[in-house]
Amino acid sequence: MVNRNTLQRRQELLKELIDGTYCRTDPLPKWVPPTESGRQDLASRIEAAAIVLEQRINENAKKPSDKRKDPDKITVSLTDPIAPLGRDKRKTYRPLYTVQFMVDPVSRLIVSYLCQASATDAGTLAPMIDKTQKMFGGQLKRVLADGSYCSILDLTDACDRNIDLLAPPSASGSAAKRKSRSGEIQIPREEFRFEASLNCYVCPQGHRLAYLWREKKMRMGDRYVYQSTYQCDAKFCEGCPLAERCLSGKGPRRIKRIEGEEMLEAQREKMASESCKTLYRLRGQTVELSFGDAKGNRRVDRFHGRGIERARCETGLLILAQNLLRLDKLQQRAISLGKQTA
Repeated sequence: MVNRNTLQRRQELLKELIDGTYCRTDPLPKWVPPTESGRQDLASRIEAAAIVLEQRINENAKKPSDKRKDPDKITVSLTDPIAPLGRDKRKTYRPLYTVQFMVDPVSRLIVSYLCQASATDAGTLAPMIDKTQKMFGGQLKRVLADGSYCSILDLTDACDRNIDLLAPPSASGSAAKRKSRSGEIQIPREEFRFEASLNCYVCPQGHRLAYLWREKKMRMGDRYVYQSTYQCDAKFCEGCPLAERCLSGKGPRRIKRIEGEEMLEAQREKMASESCKTLYRLRGQTVELSFGDAKGNRRVDRFHGRGIERARCETGLLILAQNLLRLDKLQQRAISLGKQTA
């Protein structure tokens, strides 16, 4: 993984070697392939990596200043340029592709899958649903997923497609983990009541947190949500008996709310019902077993080729093997049951 300066230096040296203009007496770096074909292959990957790296630097420049990285610290992989960089399950920082399975809870067969150039699961629910619906003529009605597939955008996508999404929403914000002035855990946002008709929050002491402003927050795939900020009057906060537990800094209490957050609140209530809890238990018995089998029994915890096409091909072969083994088990079970009833 290299940054822009290193990439440019390598590109220049490799060009001199290929053109035959390299005449330095220093030994060649170890990253230089010994054969002409190897150097040509590396040159094409460096060219692709330069385009990807420039895109990442441009995207970084569009971010707010407090979330912007130093351009010299933005890197790209020369072995697999289009793969985003991130930490895998073993905490190793490397190029990543993300794989999703759609598993039938009865037969436990993998009915569809996706392999994408992404470091996270964000934004992958809708493409997974669309692919499965296309294969099964729109018969998919319910999807069980983990919390990473339960954002406001995911719930909107599921609703637009008439899909009953069973997934636990993540905690709303980080206030529940923030320390207050007293050193205790700050009073969580859930204890503040949102008044939609007045567009304000009401604190546990009955004081209003008035609307301040709204800002756009970017999400994966050039999508975005709007986030509103609410703040209590300083005179109420400083004289409040709960101030030491409620305030984390010098200013009054603020709360941020994403537009559409009522969908998350409704989802929490839905997932708390016994019927949803019973259905949701099926998820751990299906898709998690498929991933566990792939990693534990098939020893597939990383791809063995470069590029998204090879990664998708390897994923397809893995799923083919898993489904064949599952079909064999189902067939053996049917034969066994047939003998018992005969």
